[in-house]
Amino acid sequence: MVCGVNQVFPLILAAAPLPGCASKPEIRIEAVELEVLPSVMPRPSTQLAKPLPQSEFEFVPPGSAGTAIALTPAVEQKMRGRIETMQQRVRAWEAWAESR
Repeated sequence: MVCGVNQVFPLILAAAPLPGCASKPEIRIEAVELEVLPSVMPRPSTQLAKPLPQSEFEFVPPGSAGTAIALTPAVEQKMRGRIETMQQRVRAWEAWAESR
């Protein structure tokens, strides 16, 4: 006999007490009021907050004499200065943010 009554009966008895132990937990709903203060970021310095000056660059046709990146040497120097200024500003903002 492969699967007889004697083999199935102990499984039924073992499973019988489980529904009695698995009662539903008591569910309670309570309203709780919490005071949450808004996050306030301090104001940055006026040096950081001022806008960067606008600058326009005049591009020249590719292959023009004395140019490497379609800018005249004088305008290229202005652009490099502008990029350095922007990088310094980014570093200043990062330092300010880390100090908070």
